[in-house]
Amino acid sequence: MIQHKQLLSIVASCLASAATCLGAGILEPSTVLYGRAVNPTSGQPFLLTSGILTWTIAVPNQPDVVLTAELESLAGGAYSYRLDIPHEALSLGTDADQRTVPLSFSDVVFHHSSVEIDGHAARIAVANAEAFAASQTTRGFTHRVDLIVEYPLPDTDGDGLPDWWEDLHGLNKQLNDASADTDGDGRNNLSEFAAGTSPVANNRQPIINTTAIKAWEQGQSGVYLSASDTDSGPGDLTYTITHPPGIGSLCLRTVQTPSGDTWGTPLSSGDTFTQQDVEEGRLVYVHTAAGTEDTSFALSLRDATPDHEPVAAELSVEIRRPNVSGALAGLLESFSGTRDDILDATRDLPPQSARDTSSYLLSKWLGAVTWDASTSTAGVVLRTPSSDVDADTYAEGLAAGQSRDSSHVLIGGLGDDVLTGGEEDDILDGGPGDDMLQGSGGSDVFVFRSATDGNDTIWDFDPDVDRIDISALLSGAAPNLANHVSVNSSGDDVIIGIDVDGNGSGYTDVTIRLVDASATPESSDLYALADSGKLDSGGLELLPCLSISAAADAGEGAQSPGRFVLSRSGSLEEALTVNIIVSGSATNGVDYPRISAQLTFPAGSRSSDVPISPYVDTQVEGTETVEISLQAGSGYTVAHPASAALTIKDPGERIGVKALEPVAAVTPQTVGVFLVTRSGSPAWNTNVLIQVSGTATNGVDYEYIAPVVAMSAWQSSATITVVPKTGATLANGTETVRVKILADPTGNYALEDNVEASVAIVQDAAGLLNWRNANAPDSPDADPDQDGLSNAMEEELGSDPRLCTIVLEQGWNLVSTPRVPAPGQTLQDQLGSAHVGSVWTWSGTGYQVLPPDSPMVPGAAYFVLCLVPSHVDLADTPQADGYRDVRAGWNLVGPIRGGTDQEGTLAGTSIFGFTAEGYGKVAPQDLKPTKGYWLYAPEDGAIVLP
Repeated sequence: MIQHKQLLSIVASCLASAATCLGAGILEPSTVLYGRAVNPTSGQPFLLTSGILTWTIAVPNQPDVVLTAELESLAGGAYSYRLDIPHEALSLGTDADQRTVPLSFSDVVFHHSSVEIDGHAARIAVANAEAFAASQTTRGFTHRVDLIVEYPLPDTDGDGLPDWWEDLHGLNKQLNDASADTDGDGRNNLSEFAAGTSPVANNRQPIINTTAIKAWEQGQSGVYLSASDTDSGPGDLTYTITHPPGIGSLCLRTVQTPSGDTWGTPLSSGDTFTQQDVEEGRLVYVHTAAGTEDTSFALSLRDATPDHEPVAAELSVEIRRPNVSGALAGLLESFSGTRDDILDATRDLPPQSARDTSSYLLSKWLGAVTWDASTSTAGVVLRTPSSDVDADTYAEGLAAGQSRDSSHVLIGGLGDDVLTGGEEDDILDGGPGDDMLQGSGGSDVFVFRSATDGNDTIWDFDPDVDRIDISALLSGAAPNLANHVSVNSSGDDVIIGIDVDGNGSGYTDVTIRLVDASATPESSDLYALADSGKLDSGGLELLPCLSISAAADAGEGAQSPGRFVLSRSGSLEEALTVNIIVSGSATNGVDYPRISAQLTFPAGSRSSDVPISPYVDTQVEGTETVEISLQAGSGYTVAHPASAALTIKDPGERIGVKALEPVAAVTPQTVGVFLVTRSGSPAWNTNVLIQVSGTATNGVDYEYIAPVVAMSAWQSSATITVVPKTGATLANGTETVRVKILADPTGNYALEDNVEASVAIVQDAAGLLNWRNANAPDSPDADPDQDGLSNAMEEELGSDPRLCTIVLEQGWNLVSTPRVPAPGQTLQDQLGSAHVGSVWTWSGTGYQVLPPDSPMVPGAAYFVLCLVPSHVDLADTPQADGYRDVRAGWNLVGPIRGGTDQEGTLAGTSIFGFTAEGYGKVAPQDLKPTKGYWLYAPEDGAIVLP
């Protein structure tokens, strides 16, 4: 730690250097900048003490001032540089030397345009230090400004250990000694370097590396303690509180933390926790009092080795409050708003100031826990208490009375970090480095603030709830978001490329990889991301992009209008006039009302309809077309394809027929129906000639059908009813009736394409269902997937009538699957998120939990708990054969199709069904597919489930 005398000597030396005369103005004492310059490239911070520092300061109304200084070891190696900024006072009748920064009577803000070390761009690592204010009354001030610069450091022997580190610890930088264990503690030199431990000190006994933590005033700050012990796992390292903080509380959140105790249980003297707890994000410092008085706490650390003495440490807690002014300063005292309001309010601050201020506000006012590793030069791993909890388990915990996790703000450091959010709404800000980000559950925001933020990977971006915020990242004069951002698929992933200033140099300043997102249109299209707000650009918009589609064809008459739909993506703020060309075999303004060559979208409108209402005439014109093509214009782009066409059908008089009800039954008597259709509906009567045939005999097996259908003027349809005769006996149980429309010899009508149809006559109700399943799977009464639900029932339920559906009621359900699971299929694949908790089955001697990676199998039955009514559609796999071995006694079984016990193997058994009201006895013929049943078998054996 730098001593006060050493710091005073630096400042005094800097002030003395201001005596050099630079020009004709009045000299003023210099502003002094000093600090550390660190290169973290090798994975650990290396303090630079040699090199040339070049510093450029922007001065209003004059050229930039460029200053240089040499890096050197100052204050015993605590600092790297000092820089004197020369000043002259602006006086009447004098001009300031352009090598100085002029001072007036009032403060002027001077920005640091750029900083370089040996030609490598450096960045300022301290919040609120991107500029300084100076005047004649504030001259001679001193500011600490730490720097970070990244360029490869020498590694002479190429062993992954940089020369500076080998020199520091007395290793041989000419010899590859990365795999050597110099101190004999079981960790080789390369591992010691990665862990930040010494290669020449035995690390088998625990060491507490952390000496201080930083926390926000009146907020909740995550506490990450770093410890080293080469032969102990995180769960074997136990901390004991020996003296809790004098101000605020250290809290530990455990799995059993009760509801309402959001940040966990306050720790007192003697309380313990493990390094595993720390790494799972369970340790939080809660500061409640106003003010920034620092505090401390003491603890000890022991491992599982009995003869190792515990080590003790006292950690200081620096209480922080952002240094902001204006409206933001007011927010520090009072705030009523949302997370997004805070992000918007801090958007224009420099990156580190924005991180600090937003973290403070989110923690103080919205209860978020903040994890700030922004000054860490090595890669960090940050997690939350619910990072490893799946959504179902989390919901079960809440239902059982456990506390809801907090929202978290995870801020990475300068290296390649791994940040994992939890089940609540989190903010993840990776910062510099190539980071791995995972939001987990909740509605998460992934924030990017600077061109140095690296190339990050987001593992679980969900466009329905998550958002990517690049609003603070974009700069330059290009107003079109497409100049700054590109979105492209790369295999299964999506790559978002960013050109920060939009100058056309390429979308490579920052790249964001969205894993497994290419198949999701909401994630793989720039317009979709921008229009939905899931890519927050801070107000930059895309040029409107136009597309067109034909929504419906037209027919002559008001009852059959056609319609084009023009759609636009991108900005909706202003009305937009677009150019079109109307073409086709139908004549614009003659066959339909005229469409102009320009169409206008009102402001705020995303789509515009163009109706096509053909005029009615007496000419037989056949089918005509209308085509609209989008043309280039000012202020928009055109998607491809840029045109669409629809048809206008001339009605004329055309006759067709179809089976409206394609099956009839003798017992109980059910009728079949043919529908004769007539397009054009002319104002005259027409007799339609038909031919009746089929295997059933007209007038014998069904009531007689005449060979003529009379249709009145304007009549558009007529029905022919097939009424089976009572007592009719049908060959093979099924016969057919066919109706064919015959051509009119007088030419009064033409024929449609559909001129023939048939109706089946079946003997009884069973034959009716079998016929519908085989021949009319779209019938409301059919059950083509044989799950016991008719198409009408599946439509009401919202399930897929082509797939076997399991219906789940609120509470406990006893279910089964008639379908053979696909190879590798699991319980999660079958039931998804429809249930909570474990799925139970019967082993023959007791209940047992079905492992999540095992599937439900046909013939068995399972107890499933649901919080709300639901249903699941099973995969389209083969139906099982129903063969099942049973034990003497009780068995859980599930039928395949249900119905009659054709094999007779259920004789002598007792079967009970389960409902919310309890158990009830069920006859074998009443078994239903997808339901489960208790079956009592008198002896061991095999059965065939219907």
